[in-house]
Amino acid sequence: MKNKMVQIMLKSVLVIENGTAEEKVEGVNAFSVTLVAPNVTKASVTTVRSIKLADNVEKSMENEPFEDKLFFKELILGDCILKAELTAIEKVSKLERFFLKSFPSALGVAV
Repeated sequence: MKNKMVQIMLKSVLVIENGTAEEKVEGVNAFSVTLVAPNVTKASVTTVRSIKLADNVEKSMENEPFEDKLFFKELILGDCILKAELTAIEKVSKLERFFLKSFPSALGVAV
């Protein structure tokens, strides 16, 4: 693929196990896609999306808005690498949970 304008979109995502057996993840997943060295002016371009995923359930992006499923529209000059990463994240951070459990009245409101 040389000297082409490329549009990369997400069609669907399937996660077999979202988290470990000991720590089931609640919240959303961060899906990061990086285009490494698409052309001489850019070392890399990264896009991150938050997606709510469940175990063994394919998340189709077919009915999502265009801007949620479009990751890149880039001019590709020569060879490049497409790197995808899926990370589990929680809606409430562990630090926020600590404060809410330790100081439910005063600091809970501040957090």
